[in-house]
Amino acid sequence: MNALYRWLGPVAAMSFLSLGCGPQGAGASGSSSAAASATGSSVKAATAAVSSAPTATTAATTTASAASAPAGPVTLASGQKDVAGLALAGTSLFWVDRGAGVVMSVPVAGGTPTVLAKDLKEPVSLATNDTTVYVGTWGDTPTTKAQLLSIPRAGGAATVVAEAEFPIGSVAIVADEVVFTSAGLVSAVKGADKRSLVNVAPNAALVARADGGVFVGAWPISMQVTSPTGTLSLVGLDGSQKKVASALPGPNAVVADASGVYWLNGGVESEQYEGSIMALQSGSDAPTKLAALGPWSGGSHALAVDDQRVYWATERSIVAAAKSGGAPATVVEDARQVRHLVKTTGAIYWATGDTIKALAL
Repeated sequence: MNALYRWLGPVAAMSFLSLGCGPQGAGASGSSSAAASATGSSVKAATAAVSSAPTATTAATTTASAASAPAGPVTLASGQKDVAGLALAGTSLFWVDRGAGVVMSVPVAGGTPTVLAKDLKEPVSLATNDTTVYVGTWGDTPTTKAQLLSIPRAGGAATVVAEAEFPIGSVAIVADEVVFTSAGLVSAVKGADKRSLVNVAPNAALVARADGGVFVGAWPISMQVTSPTGTLSLVGLDGSQKKVASALPGPNAVVADASGVYWLNGGVESEQYEGSIMALQSGSDAPTKLAALGPWSGGSHALAVDDQRVYWATERSIVAAAKSGGAPATVVEDARQVRHLVKTTGAIYWATGDTIKALAL
């Protein structure tokens, strides 16, 4: 199973952003939602300049102001090894660089990136609230367990909050608890208390729900399935589980806000089951399709929302569609290999494997 995990990579949202969604946290592993150097500088140079301090939200949705964001598109950081999660908190962006083993931040207005934590064992996801950033690591199973780490936003050493046998693929913050996924097991941590909530399919992306609990998109680990078997569930902190959508072709990324929950179906290897952007509005029991992505979009995990629109990445651009429906429109041209998206009021931020960019909208 570990070999399959290394081939597929963790889901991260969202980020927070992927990884995650909602004003105070969510998970990225993947997505919103849901890894430095300054423009032209290296991770090594940035590491020499600073050590541990603040971090970010794994939410693909945020209400933070982007008034000071560059007019762009501009590069906020380059020379990354393997960006695995992107998030925004306050006036700074945060990410994990899996290849360099660091957690980084940079002001949205531009500046020198800061190393918040280093020497981590493959950090792959992150989420934050007002005081703490939580980072999930891949570990090196079975010799090194995956870890959920907490790092004070004001600075300080990383503390191990929980350990897992398999990589921590998605992290979200719900009230005063941290929820995370590991090989299909959804768990919650509050202080010294760690408990298992539910078991889902091995690939799982989660995001905090605005009024409590998490939405979890899950699908089988095999990429050879020929029929849709993914699910979207609402999981409570009491361990309750309610399926809100089923027979989904690979729900790779999930974001949510007060208006509803939105997810990206990656599709399966059959033209009968295409990828799509889906929505379930608050108060409704019937999901709607906002856009078709084609028969096989399994590599896409970049998804974000703001008050009016849903945003996602194609092979060559970033596009958006109104939450109420309508034809998608390109918002960022020539944006290739986008892994993570963060949308704020007035700006959009995205990460590829080696760069962090911004554009005022």
